Amino acid sequence: MYLGRKSKMHKRIYRKENPTEKNYNYGENGAYFITICTQHRKPILCDIVGEGSPLPQLTKQGRIVKNYIEMLPTKYTNISINKYVIMPDHIHLLIVVENDGGNGRGNPAPTFLF
Repeated sequence: MYLGRKSKMHKRIYRKENPTEKNYNYGENGAYFITICTQHRKPILCDIVGEGSPLPQLTKQGRIVKNYIEMLPTKYTNISINKYVIMPDHIHLLIVVENDGGNGRGNPAPTFLF
């Protein structure tokens, strides 16, 4: 039985329609594991190069994403990026939120369009 990424069975077993909790405040203190995928899962962020133990080599788009990830704690002083990895078609982030009673918004609150 094939359970590839586009298989209906795979989506039914492994994918949730809405993985977020409806009434949960994601601005609360805590550690959050976030995955962000490229549109249509296009592998535009890096190339995997080398043999044996291949490594990711960031593309232009991947370098832009890396710069924005590393800039996040300067815009949002209540978060820190513990770890992140940029893959060809997605990004994994481990973000820690530590609010001190502020509104949790950056200054200014940016919107990224790619």
